[in-house]
Amino acid sequence: MADNDSGYRDIPEADRKKAETFFEKAAAVGGAGQYDFAIEMFIQGLGVDPESVEAHQSLRDIALKRKVSGGKAMGMFEAMKFKRPSKDDKQNMLNAEKLLAYDPGNTDHMLSVVQNAARGGFYDTVLWMGPILLKANSEAKKPEFNKYIQLRDVYRSIKQWKLATEACQ
Repeated sequence: MADNDSGYRDIPEADRKKAETFFEKAAAVGGAGQYDFAIEMFIQGLGVDPESVEAHQSLRDIALKRKVSGGKAMGMFEAMKFKRPSKDDKQNMLNAEKLLAYDPGNTDHMLSVVQNAARGGFYDTVLWMGPILLKANSEAKKPEFNKYIQLRDVYRSIKQWKLATEACQ
């Protein structure tokens, strides 16, 4: 992210290298079809480097493969553990992303990832997930007007005026 706003968080190089270990392991086990373990490894790695857009995308790819191979959404009681908001925006973002990994088409989880990433200062993550949310909501049988408005507000909060305008249209 070129724009150095006061809310933007840069991830130190040491953390990026540390997280890469998790991402490599996740990619290996994901390639072997161990999707749930791969999701867990990606989430742990993203806890160290939440701005790794490549890791977010790889996690999404694993989640979609899991879904196609018959993977079910998280059970209601299991999901409740991840839906409780905490004061830590990064943890809220990771919880939403884990829920999204088990239900990759859920626009509520996408919106939660975007909102918590923006509050946490992880703007690259917002810029990655925002267009996915916009497309998913637009292609839904009944697009939700409120999601467009909330996405616009997130883009406004990180001063991405062009994207905010697109979300309104």
